[in-house]
Amino acid sequence: MQKHHILTQVAGYHTEVIKFLPPMIVTKEDMDWFLTGIEDVLADTQRFPGAAWETVTGLAKRTVMA
Repeated sequence: MQKHHILTQVAGYHTEVIKFLPPMIVTKEDMDWFLTGIEDVLADTQRFPGAAWETVTGLAKRTVMA
């Protein structure tokens, strides 16, 4: 959400399934933008430190400062 402004959620009890709810009218450009964002996010899960690490350290820093 923060980097690509794409809102997703897991589907039910299966956390390995990501649910996407596109609008009723979607263009090829919209799908290209979306797929580029998803590819970037999935590639980032393989990097260390990556987005997951940044999220956890950001939460920890805000907790300490509170």
